[in-house]
Amino acid sequence: MNKKLIMLVLSLPLILMICLFSVSNTIRVAISIPVSKIEIISDNIVYMNFDNGERYTIDYTVYPTNAKNKEVYFETEAVGNAPLAELEYIDGQIVAKTCGKAKVYLTTVDGGFRDSFIVQVESVKLHSIECDVDKPSIYVGETAQITTYFVPENSATLLTYNVKEEDEHIISVSPSGIITGISKGIAEIEVVSEQYSDVKDIVTIEIKNKDILDLESDEIVTWNKQGSVRISLDTEEECEYTYTVVDEYNQTVGSSVIDVQLNLTNESDGRISLDYLFVNNDFNGDIFVTITAQTAGGLTVSKTCKISCVNKISAQFESGVIKGVAVGKQSIEPFKVTPADASVRFECEASNDNVSVEIKNNLPYITARKLGVSTIIVKIYNADNAEEFVEISKDIVVTTSGMSIEENANTYGIENVFAFAKTEVDGTVSNFGLTLSYGKFKINDIFEDVEAGDNFVENITWVSSSTNASIDKSGRITLAGTNIEPEMVKFKAVFEYQGVKFESDEFTIQCIYNGVNVRSYKDLWKATNEASPKPIVLHNDIKDDFAIGVDRFYKEIATTYDKTYYKNIGSEDKAKIKVLIEFKTDVYGNGHIINAHNVAWKLNLENATTNAVFKGPLNFVAMSENGGMVSVKAQDNVCFAVYKDVTLTNIELKGCDLQADSNNEYDLTDLTYTGTVVEVFGDNVNIQYSRITNGRTVLRAFGDIEDSSKVIHLNIQNSILSGAREFIMRLGSNCFVEGTKEQSSPRLPGDDNITFPAQKEYELMDTHERQIYDNAYIKTFVNVKNSVFKDAGIFAIALDTHFSGPALEDGSGYLGGLVSDWKDLAKTSYGVKLTFEGDVKMYCWTDINTIDSSTLIETHELSAFKDIEFNVGEMVETISKNEKFSDIIVGDTTKYVHANIAFFGGGKNYSVFEGFNDYGFNGYEIKLSDVNKTMLQAAAGNESFYFLLNDANTQNFLPEDQEEILKTKDAYSCIYNK
Repeated sequence: MNKKLIMLVLSLPLILMICLFSVSNTIRVAISIPVSKIEIISDNIVYMNFDNGERYTIDYTVYPTNAKNKEVYFETEAVGNAPLAELEYIDGQIVAKTCGKAKVYLTTVDGGFRDSFIVQVESVKLHSIECDVDKPSIYVGETAQITTYFVPENSATLLTYNVKEEDEHIISVSPSGIITGISKGIAEIEVVSEQYSDVKDIVTIEIKNKDILDLESDEIVTWNKQGSVRISLDTEEECEYTYTVVDEYNQTVGSSVIDVQLNLTNESDGRISLDYLFVNNDFNGDIFVTITAQTAGGLTVSKTCKISCVNKISAQFESGVIKGVAVGKQSIEPFKVTPADASVRFECEASNDNVSVEIKNNLPYITARKLGVSTIIVKIYNADNAEEFVEISKDIVVTTSGMSIEENANTYGIENVFAFAKTEVDGTVSNFGLTLSYGKFKINDIFEDVEAGDNFVENITWVSSSTNASIDKSGRITLAGTNIEPEMVKFKAVFEYQGVKFESDEFTIQCIYNGVNVRSYKDLWKATNEASPKPIVLHNDIKDDFAIGVDRFYKEIATTYDKTYYKNIGSEDKAKIKVLIEFKTDVYGNGHIINAHNVAWKLNLENATTNAVFKGPLNFVAMSENGGMVSVKAQDNVCFAVYKDVTLTNIELKGCDLQADSNNEYDLTDLTYTGTVVEVFGDNVNIQYSRITNGRTVLRAFGDIEDSSKVIHLNIQNSILSGAREFIMRLGSNCFVEGTKEQSSPRLPGDDNITFPAQKEYELMDTHERQIYDNAYIKTFVNVKNSVFKDAGIFAIALDTHFSGPALEDGSGYLGGLVSDWKDLAKTSYGVKLTFEGDVKMYCWTDINTIDSSTLIETHELSAFKDIEFNVGEMVETISKNEKFSDIIVGDTTKYVHANIAFFGGGKNYSVFEGFNDYGFNGYEIKLSDVNKTMLQAAAGNESFYFLLNDANTQNFLPEDQEEILKTKDAYSCIYNK
């Protein structure tokens, strides 16, 4: 017989076996280019002028520039204790509705990426004032203070205090708003802005008498030796008045020294005065005038006034309190000269250029220029004697309402928390400096930067809320102590000088006392390969400096999955997977990216399996050792391995970048050889506020790396998982029960009555029964909260079980022994329990023609018996023809299926999803025999596949709803739900 013919005949069983795992050509799974980043191009802090309706245009870039949906939405939040500025976002511009401060976020509708800056809305123009008096009434001779509140607060101006002419006998008001009671009555004071005369308020005060006769002042000092003492009467009875004049020795003083007259002109309304004139111009000293009033009813009241005649001047500021003046604002500092009627002139200067000062209307007018302390010095000269003067001084503190920590303006990933570790990777103590911005002020209609002047930095103190985190005078932070739990520490800068105090907003840092700061791939490699690794805090994106060309830039570890096939063919040493980075300790990402692109990406698209570092997953079974003819795939290479008790926080982990085509789409089939992005290898793993994307599998969790019988728990919270060639999340267990010839698909120990899929029965159990089930049959517990799944080549989530068909129980007896190396492969694995909490969004409505299972079972291009190809999309479409499954497909022209959660494998699947009814999913049970997969079920087994899906009956979430949601801010809002 012709040798070629003999070979063909002998090959027929082999061809049959090839067909067992044969698939059609790879389907192109095209996905619109997603957003990967947004960058706002602006100062950290932007200042806006509220007065002139100024608008601020936000300049930003969404990456990649060919992303399909570049829409953004606008949000604000308060910054510290500052009033929240009300802002609107109109046509790319910010419009301020109120003054204040706000942190502004732009968030991409696609992907939920954020960037931010701070807007401080300043108003120079005064809008209104509100005035109050610290006492509603005072007695004659007492004082009260007018307090003014400015709207907006930082627009204070100088004020004028006007008293009605008819009230001038009741009160007097100083230039700083101090009211003095003169006589009984009710008076109004009009408070007017000097700069904006239309801005005013009115305050009212009542002046009372303690007795029926009160003096405006009981002590007068005079320079000009003449004047009046005003007297307030509180009686309707007629009075008789007398007075006496004595010196300090109680000796009567005659008219040759002083002429005293009672002026009763206004006695009818209770106002009289005592007029005096020192006749002797050379007199210097004190005299005492006692005025007595006797009413018609017989009541007698006396009051004494001391009149001092001096020829020396003295002075003091009206208020001794140190004054704080905002940059760009003016203030007056009234002072009192004694005697008040002295003939004087003034000179005034400042100790530095923090302020400028000039004399107007015999008052020092101060303009604040630079932050810090300045001393104003006033010299008061005797106008009659140029050499005689007194000098007074006062400190003025220049303040600002805009002192901010610039780091507050930044966005630190999804969690928006900045983390900082104690040391660098080389062991040196780390320090991190905070940056202060002092604000802006307006001069000549232009906002200028506030400058720090003399005596500013010296009076700044940085404050830490923790004794474990110190901060020096320059704002540099260092951490102390060991074995301290991570701590949220607040820092702020405080300026304080003799009672004047202002401070910055607080900036919160998550302090990692036993951690290391990582800034490069070299740091990352060293930190993760320490014998006792410390928690990692990431401070840069890591991608391009991955160590291509270095012999050992990855590790190889033995597969944790079933390697029976490799044992059977005598190649157990080849049952290894590559691991790029191992996380054996917590990672704080600060929103940064670690991208394995230049290691995991296939280096040569046309010959990827030869030239890629990650050359594809291991074989579960194959028709040849290298799987070149046909192979079922098992565990894949891993970009990032996560071990026991590790938490990944606020980080983005990418298997690779994907290239767009001319239609601004990328192809998920390009991810065939990129490996698993994250694999969980231990218990108590937490992934929170993170993004994981772009791999053959995005996240895989199958059990503990050392002991497959251990239970593991994985918690995923406020995260986005997307961009999978196969499944976004593939969950299962490496703990198996082996099959036998009698029972190739065995039940787990203790399972007597559970039907399959077990999920259906689990839904009927009460809480206690579920607990018993979990303890007996579940090895992998996965909890997902407030997270998003998007873009998968097959299904979003696979709850996987082991293949256990008869072809795998004993290869020596199957098809004439052609697959003898397949023996002892039939097994049943323990289950997974999946739980959703909160808002879990699954954007999984997919064109049924693009659900592509070609990577699960890889074949040579040789293909026969097309009717038995393994194609999930075809399976779904076939069973939809069954009336009870007719709702599984939605649409006429384009047919959609909600590729959501698949209980997958063909063997007994003990996995369960708790509470799925809360998410609108319906269950669909499919067997390989239902879709004529006879040869496939010989290897996989004929236990049910079970799909939990939305379907045509789902309310408010059909393909068109998904499309609309993905165009709105609601698409990824759940990840910011803290």
